[in-house]
Amino acid sequence: MKRTAFIILILLFSISAFAQTQKFDVMTYTPPKGWTQRQSGSVKTFSIIDKSAGKFCIMMLHPSITNHGTPSQDFAYVWKTLVRETFNASANPEKETTESDGFTINQGGELIEFEGNKALAMLTTISGKGKVISLLSIFNNAKYADDVQAFLGAIDIDIKDIPKGVEKPNTETPDSTKSPFKKDILGEWYLSNGNIKISLWLAVNGHYKRSFTSDAVKPIALNLYQTTTFTGDGTYSLNGNTLKIFPKNGKAETYQIRLSFETNSSGESQKILHLLRPVEGGKMYESDYYFVK
Repeated sequence: MKRTAFIILILLFSISAFAQTQKFDVMTYTPPKGWTQRQSGSVKTFSIIDKSAGKFCIMMLHPSITNHGTPSQDFAYVWKTLVRETFNASANPEKETTESDGFTINQGGELIEFEGNKALAMLTTISGKGKVISLLSIFNNAKYADDVQAFLGAIDIDIKDIPKGVEKPNTETPDSTKSPFKKDILGEWYLSNGNIKISLWLAVNGHYKRSFTSDAVKPIALNLYQTTTFTGDGTYSLNGNTLKIFPKNGKAETYQIRLSFETNSSGESQKILHLLRPVEGGKMYESDYYFVK
């Protein structure tokens, strides 16, 4: 898949068709007009859906992380973490590399299965000054490639905001002696990235199911995932605050977990399951799942 649109020639210039600039991490960006913008954990998500035509695009902007070696190694690491392990993509997608103002931009992608349909997963990594910035875009119509490029073209990286030196690891972990994790993590959870919803069911028999969808997922009946007959997508184990997920097909995933509560707009208490996994530099990447039932 070789596209001239992969080449970013206008990385640090503004796009007049976009809205007022906003600050995120070490970046200043202009959100695309008419798109839905949301914050999910540490990720900034932008999405647009044309329901009548069945077309969609989701852009997920990730905060900067410590580089993982060369710019090519940075791309390979982020691709593995965000695309290959999530969507069972290939290990080495075709990509193109350009240079701009001291930064190296790698961009590449391939078709993936998304909700039973084909969609393009396009990853852009921007490496420089010891950091890596990532944008993962998923869309099912070629017209959105120009929107992705326009968004990237409006990003301004503030070099003085890039921290120097060795980053200290995030050592925050939950106290398993005070939280009955086993019973508190059971049930249905969801993570929302714009119009993308990830539903996670943790069953009483040690099995789990995970679903990716752009619309609301119909809940699995309680009499299914609360019985010993539920099989789902694989199994999970919990030891203290360490959650391990074992897919039927794929590599095991390890997370540190913690629970918290927040008050929603209706004044009700909302339980949140935080899944943390290590990334390079000793930092932790966090995904926040909200309890359904």
